[in-house]
Amino acid sequence: MTKARPPFGCAQGRPPLRSGRRRRLDVARWHRAKGDPDSARAAALEALSIADRAEYRLVQADCHNLLARLAFDSGDKETCRKEAEIAHERAWCDGPGHSYKPALDEADRLLAQL
Repeated sequence: MTKARPPFGCAQGRPPLRSGRRRRLDVARWHRAKGDPDSARAAALEALSIADRAEYRLVQADCHNLLARLAFDSGDKETCRKEAEIAHERAWCDGPGHSYKPALDEADRLLAQL
């Protein structure tokens, strides 16, 4: 009997790869951290497109929060407000106790900074 191989990356101490929608969002965050907002925005829009097709509200909230943060970083307050409001709506889900709290808090922080 052969021993099962661990998922790619686990042997090197890294977590296994995420699904496509989350992976694209991770790439977008990485580009933002590296100071490349254009690539970050492109990757975030791609992740949002995947999340929209599958109607993943939680990923949509994360994508809109990242797009809002990118707009805030570039000084585009109107786009920041619009994206943060969408993120808030997506994260609200069914209300208190049934919301995506991390994304809801991030959207509220962004709106408070405007």
